[in-house]
Amino acid sequence: WVRRLLERGLARDPDQRWPSMDALLAALDRRRSRRRWQRVTAVLSGVLVIGTVVNVARGLDRRHRTRACTEAATTIETLWPAHEAEVLAVLRASSLGYVRRLESTLVPQINAWAEQWATIRTEACEAATVHGTIDEIQRVRVEMCLHAQRVGVATLIELVAKGDPMALRRAPQMLANLPPIQTCGDPEQVEALPLPRVDDMGTLRGLVGRWLRAMALQDAGRYDEALAEAEPLLEHARDRGWAPMGVEVGLLVGALHADQGHYLEAVDVLRGVYFEAGSAGLESAAATAAARLIEVEGVSLARPDAGLVWSRHARMMMSRMDEGMVRSQGPLILEGLAHIHRLQGDHGRALELLQRTLDMRRRTLGSDHPEVARTLRELAAVHVDRGAFADAESLDRRALAMLERSLGDDHPEIAKALCDLASVVARTDAKQARALYARALSTLEQGLGPTHPDLAVPLHAVAALDERQGDYARAFALHERGLTVRLEALPADHPDLADSFEALARVHQATGDFEGAVELYEHAVAISRSALGSMHPRVAKRIARLTAAREVLEGLAGGEQDTTAE
Repeated sequence: WVRRLLERGLARDPDQRWPSMDALLAALDRRRSRRRWQRVTAVLSGVLVIGTVVNVARGLDRRHRTRACTEAATTIETLWPAHEAEVLAVLRASSLGYVRRLESTLVPQINAWAEQWATIRTEACEAATVHGTIDEIQRVRVEMCLHAQRVGVATLIELVAKGDPMALRRAPQMLANLPPIQTCGDPEQVEALPLPRVDDMGTLRGLVGRWLRAMALQDAGRYDEALAEAEPLLEHARDRGWAPMGVEVGLLVGALHADQGHYLEAVDVLRGVYFEAGSAGLESAAATAAARLIEVEGVSLARPDAGLVWSRHARMMMSRMDEGMVRSQGPLILEGLAHIHRLQGDHGRALELLQRTLDMRRRTLGSDHPEVARTLRELAAVHVDRGAFADAESLDRRALAMLERSLGDDHPEIAKALCDLASVVARTDAKQARALYARALSTLEQGLGPTHPDLAVPLHAVAALDERQGDYARAFALHERGLTVRLEALPADHPDLADSFEALARVHQATGDFEGAVELYEHAVAISRSALGSMHPRVAKRIARLTAAREVLEGLAGGEQDTTAE
């Protein structure tokens, strides 16, 4: 452009030249300004191009991260629906109505759970990597929560797919006992989860997985396996100083000992958990430990004064908790207190507490929930204690009808309600009682097999009817079968075994076999002492029966010696 300006100034035709020097200088200024703006425009254009490229790159990266989050959520598909066909095959092949009904109840629940799992994982991933609304620590806690959920449901699916009878019996309960999947999507609840801060995420995933697997095994009634998972985990958590995790696993270990009838061990564990939780500010866990101690120490070990002390501890912890936690813990505490007052013979107070428990459970669980039915049966038991048999029968029939509606008439849980009703009816109608016990026995045999320890309850009950009617041969056979199924399934020191030994001892005693009776009573006393402690009233009663049988045996032996001497 400078050359063109000079060529015009030197043109041969004077008319083509610049009219003046001022015109030439003005042209130079205009060209400099235009050139400057061209440079600015070029720079700005470059910036815009770079910005566009960056924005495009960012957009591509954002879409890539979003896609990665979506793909990560699909990993749940390797669990469900990957194993859906196996589960459906087991359910459809069953001859049991309550198992087949799981296709229309349990399977849709697992479908809904899997969808929610994927949604929460996607949202947490996008919040951390796309939107930046949560930090990495929060994301890890969500991931651990989801991992725990997955392990729990995976254990359920594994057991159901194998056709495990107890898992099929308790499958809805196993799923319901998991923390709600929505917990993993709630920042406040995720923050409250008992997950320790560790650098090794593999270690954390492993311990959380073992904890939830142990819980699922407990729900399936596989207490030995659950304890084998949980006890080393408790030691590991305590050695590392992971208080929240140690407390939660401790609650599980204590409950498992109680499930196995190891009440003294359960009390030791739960006492430690209560004080550990209280020291760490974990009020909910402390309240749970206290509530369980009301039942285990106060009722199972027949130490009502200790149970009442634990009820005060539980109420103190509940006073520091929010309304939701109070709703979940309240029925457990009220129920335990009711059992203590029943043990003390205060039937009026026991009925009042159980009625409050019933009202709370109806509000939170619905009118037909199995826990509501169980509370009705407990009310009936108190009415039996006070001699109000008509009231007891009415409540037991309501509970049975409720369970038949919610679980089906062939579910093993129905058997307990049938036995309760039969025990009340037996006072006036032995024939009807036998029919109810027979139905309970058939239900258990079909659902759990002929050797399950739950069969012992109706077996011993029918045998007791035979004893009253003087049919000792039949009573002996039924008591012996009840003892056998318990011996094969329960630990050698389980208190239920003491009941079976004592039942069989009664028949030996009634038929004059005092030597056999003494031997069986001795077994019953030894087991009772081991499980319940020497001061338990049930132990005292068995010692009295043993002593009486020994005295008769010694008297008979003395009489034989006198006869021989003569």
